[in-house]
Amino acid sequence: MRLKKAVKVAEKSPGPVSLEKLAFDASKANEEMPDMEEEATEMESLPPGTFIETRRNEACSHGVILGEVHTGLHKKYTAMMTSGEVWQPSRSDIVFTIPSLVSADLAARCGADRHSENDVQVSARVEVLRRIRELEQIVQSKSRIVRQKGLQAYDMLRSPDPTKWGTTTLAEVTALVDKSPKLLDLFAVHKYLMSDALHFIIDAGYQTSQAILVRPARDVAEIQTIMAFKRDKTGDLEAFAKKAHQVMAQGEKIRTEGKNSEPRAVHGSHQWNEKDKIILNFLIRSLRPVRSTQVNPYSLGQSAILKAITPDGPMVEDSEIHRILISLGVIAPWQDITALRPALVEQEEEEEKISKMTEKSCSLPPAPGPLGPEDLLQIDPLDAIRHDFGDMPVYVIDESTAEELDDGVSIEAIPNEPKNYWVHIHIADPASVIPRTHFLAERASRLGQTTYLNYRSYPLFPKSLMHDPKYAMSIGSRSKRGEPDRVLTFSAKIDMSGNVLEHKVRAGLIRNVQILDYDGVDFGVKGSNIPTSYPFGHRPLPVEHSALTESQVSNLRLLCRAADGFQRKRMDAGLFAAGNCSASVGKLTIPKGIVSPTVKPMHFQGFPQMTYSVRTQWEDDWGSRAMVAEMAKLASRVASRFALEKGLPMLRRFGITMSAPEEHMQTILDLRHPNSHVNMLDVIALITDAGSGGYSLDPRAHPLVGAAEGEGYCRATSPLRRYSDMVCHWQLHHGLLGPRALTAKPPFDELFMEDYLVALPLHEKKWKSVERDHIKFWNLYYLKRWMDGAIPRDSGVGNPLVDLDAFVTSDKRLNPHTKHHIADTMIPSLGLKGIIELPEQLIQLGNRVKARVKEVKLGSEPQLLLAMDS
Repeated sequence: MRLKKAVKVAEKSPGPVSLEKLAFDASKANEEMPDMEEEATEMESLPPGTFIETRRNEACSHGVILGEVHTGLHKKYTAMMTSGEVWQPSRSDIVFTIPSLVSADLAARCGADRHSENDVQVSARVEVLRRIRELEQIVQSKSRIVRQKGLQAYDMLRSPDPTKWGTTTLAEVTALVDKSPKLLDLFAVHKYLMSDALHFIIDAGYQTSQAILVRPARDVAEIQTIMAFKRDKTGDLEAFAKKAHQVMAQGEKIRTEGKNSEPRAVHGSHQWNEKDKIILNFLIRSLRPVRSTQVNPYSLGQSAILKAITPDGPMVEDSEIHRILISLGVIAPWQDITALRPALVEQEEEEEKISKMTEKSCSLPPAPGPLGPEDLLQIDPLDAIRHDFGDMPVYVIDESTAEELDDGVSIEAIPNEPKNYWVHIHIADPASVIPRTHFLAERASRLGQTTYLNYRSYPLFPKSLMHDPKYAMSIGSRSKRGEPDRVLTFSAKIDMSGNVLEHKVRAGLIRNVQILDYDGVDFGVKGSNIPTSYPFGHRPLPVEHSALTESQVSNLRLLCRAADGFQRKRMDAGLFAAGNCSASVGKLTIPKGIVSPTVKPMHFQGFPQMTYSVRTQWEDDWGSRAMVAEMAKLASRVASRFALEKGLPMLRRFGITMSAPEEHMQTILDLRHPNSHVNMLDVIALITDAGSGGYSLDPRAHPLVGAAEGEGYCRATSPLRRYSDMVCHWQLHHGLLGPRALTAKPPFDELFMEDYLVALPLHEKKWKSVERDHIKFWNLYYLKRWMDGAIPRDSGVGNPLVDLDAFVTSDKRLNPHTKHHIADTMIPSLGLKGIIELPEQLIQLGNRVKARVKEVKLGSEPQLLLAMDS
């Protein structure tokens, strides 16, 4: 932290609060907490003087914020901790905050150095420590009452279904403990919940949402039973281990015999008794990511079971649990660990139920009076104002495997303006079918978005509704039958320099829908496809694409020119975006009809086919993909403009670009590709701020999508895949109807939007994490299978796991087991991130070292471990 900055902030900060003031109603806590909009988006600074609780690796510490410091690309805080040390925690380490425990002036007088430099700093630090310990004593005095009532709270808050997770909030639990809770009561309950991971788990984004997951009664009972097996020396674990050795030996023989067969299940000759099944289910449910902020209630049981099976085996890691469950025939070798997460398991379990409910909803006759939760819209609410685009070609371009098509584009010449064009972005209009009161709308609000895995998706809306004969929502479903598709059309009059001259939003009808795929368009328009590398060989045979018509090529080239204009405008503005290489596993088909996980006596043979490829982010944003992306950005800008004109409350994306010192900026700009992308590894040591983004009710700027300050950017182009886009569409319907709308006010007011402003980023972060972990699991699984010899070697490729260029992408940290320094790295040739042990002098951002793959660990938190290549 720079002391000048701390002083400047301190001058604007309020004075300290007394501990008596911290006894105000917890219901008003948000008034005293940092602004929730900023917290949910940019994660704005916690002001000096803020009390913090940090948690990492199951260790909890208290301190007071002194200021900020930038380390590489990351912003951290300097904080005075109760140990008397000055730490630099990141925002993700800070789990609970209390504002203004001390004044900003007192925090600034502490200094930011590890050791105090003068009497003023010593005196200030002593006073800060006194205030922290006074607060700790008050909270400690409340802990006994909180603990007594906390266990009662579990019985009240858990799901009535013993197999399902419940949800609650810190405020809700606190209200059960104390009818008139104060802020320090909230903190005391927080500390209790954090200590009781058997019953309560903090949810993703807890720092903002204070959301709590309540463990199912079945899972609690299983954990307690395993602990009883361990504690009471019943011999149940030893008996299970003895049987497990026999099953694992038999399974290894079966897998070896069928290693080249198609994936299939083979019945085993063993039997699992009820106690065995408890142990197996315990291990299955333990194979989930665990936050280091709480003690893992599974760890002791895992250790006891693994010690019984392999007394001299490795330390407890979920990669070892994963290996053993495969050896026992409990999970198939191709089992996707990500799919075992409770949220996805519950979605899969309810799919059949939702499908039947949807079929019933589609078959219901028109209902008189207000719509019920099962009633779809029988009459298009925008029917009277729809603009018919007639025979205008609408190009719907997506991956060839896309299941729902929600956007298409058209381009229209202007006879008396030869340099200008109208671009029309046509978006599927599910709001013309689904009222916001429908059960599918309520379910979509909980799901938030479609979740995509390599081999399947978990759709926001049932697939049956996408192509239903009457209610078809996916673009092209109606026009195939000779009926027009309903759309919302976002039109912009543009020139080829990326300028928007006019705009309009209309309810539309499209008839001439032409469905194309990205690669086919690139080949037909550009004559080539996106460069893709295959580090392990096995490059797939070229795909033959249907020839595009002369009219298609002409229109698509115009659209690509328009997209180029938007990209050139960003280049001219001196903007840049940094990206990496990324790997993906393709052609993965998980066999259907084979149950996994299972506690039935089973073994598995074979493995699905996979391909492994690497692309760069700057090359991926090219051709038809870039064109579709630019048109989607344009539509979202037009949506924001229209909403501003109609006074419709909307959530808008904003972005703050990366920044670098002036002396490095020209170097970065010179490294840009024509689409303004730079290789992150080329500039990581030059950038001082990685930028940020989020949501706002105001039309803030989003430079990298072309949205200026005052214009804004409303996501409106994926209503079949994102609930937030559906919210936008319901609002737009109201604006389009104008005086014809049923109500004077739009469906969602500003109060709703303010709450959604907090919830949406947390929801997005959660599902992005799921998809990211899924991709990482399969990428590393491919590497492991190649290392194990399960994937044939391509004779034209050497060993891609040695002599690697690895680039340091993080600060150093200490490996708690080896006591050596480690750092994160990026390996461009593999498109993967790894962890490497390095001499301290080599751990500098952007440093390149020669490395080799040392080990791949799978499980719920897979890791790629590297070693320096000699």
